Amino acid sequence: MQTEGSRLLLAGGKPRGTLYAVSRFLQDHCGVRWWTPWASRIPSRPTLQLEPLKVQAKPAFEYREPFWFTAFDTDWAIRNCVNGQSANIPPEKGGCIRYKGFVHTFYPLVPPEKHFAEHPEWYSLIGTQRTAKSAQLCLTNPKLRDFLVDRVKQWLRESPEAHIVSVSQNDWHGACQCPECRALDEAEGSPAGSLLAAVNYVAEKIEPEFPQVAVDTLAYQYTRKPPRTIKPRPNVIVRLCSIECDFREPLEAPSNAKFGDDLRGWSRICQRLYIWDYTTDFAHYVQPHPNWFVLGPNLRFFQNLNINGHAAKTFSPLATVGARGEDAATSLGVNYRDERWQVRAAYATIGERFNDEMGFVPRRGIDTTDLYAGMHLRPQAISRWVRELSPHYQLEHVTRRADGGLESRFVDYHLPISFQDGSFVEIGANPTTE
Repeated sequence: MQTEGSRLLLAGGKPRGTLYAVSRFLQDHCGVRWWTPWASRIPSRPTLQLEPLKVQAKPAFEYREPFWFTAFDTDWAIRNCVNGQSANIPPEKGGCIRYKGFVHTFYPLVPPEKHFAEHPEWYSLIGTQRTAKSAQLCLTNPKLRDFLVDRVKQWLRESPEAHIVSVSQNDWHGACQCPECRALDEAEGSPAGSLLAAVNYVAEKIEPEFPQVAVDTLAYQYTRKPPRTIKPRPNVIVRLCSIECDFREPLEAPSNAKFGDDLRGWSRICQRLYIWDYTTDFAHYVQPHPNWFVLGPNLRFFQNLNINGHAAKTFSPLATVGARGEDAATSLGVNYRDERWQVRAAYATIGERFNDEMGFVPRRGIDTTDLYAGMHLRPQAISRWVRELSPHYQLEHVTRRADGGLESRFVDYHLPISFQDGSFVEIGANPTTE
């Protein structure tokens, strides 16, 4: 944005730089605000006087996706410099970042119903049994890796508009415990070791044919901690997820120290690091979320660590109104929390024909019951050393809708201990039934 005498120049680079320059000028110098697609402020002025102006700027993040209903409107997204695929910006308006697969793509890439019978070795070894139920892929298996390469190439040939392809874990635990995967994960100090080794392999193999495409994966739940020695390739994007955090406090706060350490660790080894930030509470979806005063500090925290992308997760565009029976998924939940106790219970039923293409349900044709009870204790007798004890119990019980039979049962007995010096210890046991 630059003035020269009585002339004003608003220009920018491709694909949307000039549009951004116009929007930024209208907001910064004319008082325009696009609050939502249906609410804006457009001041009326007979004349416009400007001080000499010479401003060059660019967005802080290459990928900007507030996953909110408001941001799904194309014009609102352009005016507010949003470029994620949810806005569906057409090419004539500069286009947007396009994913193939988006997230939780292990089973869309390697569907168990097609491949488990012939290749059980491609799926997690849990205990002494290969399984595809609440499981992941065996990421050290050489033939599985080559099959992933072929599938990713197939996806990209089907979707030439894609800039990024997702090769990412399912939305549950169940990492492979075979000797090869376990050895690699133990050497790297995190299950991210076997995940990133496999993703790097896929990224290297597809690069000659698709040099413009990046392979995206997750640092999520059990893979959140970065590996010790393996680094993502330049054409790999890691999306670090903040789902476990205390969203009332900034992500730099002591209560989020463990996430902050993981974030800094990934930022040191990753050339393209995106953040999947949670800006709602899915246990209290319709209630206000107490994060208003931390949104700005968190974004500045990400920018200072040279994070490349940010997605704020709160709403699914695939939510279907009027679905019934086996086409529908329904959930009910109740939650109680005070200074000491947190208790919650949830029930969900997922129809056989429910549209799960985005991967946010574990599988179809099931009923799930989740129970949780936990305490937050700050005992004075040991307060010199211990900040907080957080014992909790969790049950995840999954049955088949068709006959009521048990699919899986996961129990979590856990005792996290936070010390005054910022260190952290977890003691736990996880009896699991398949």
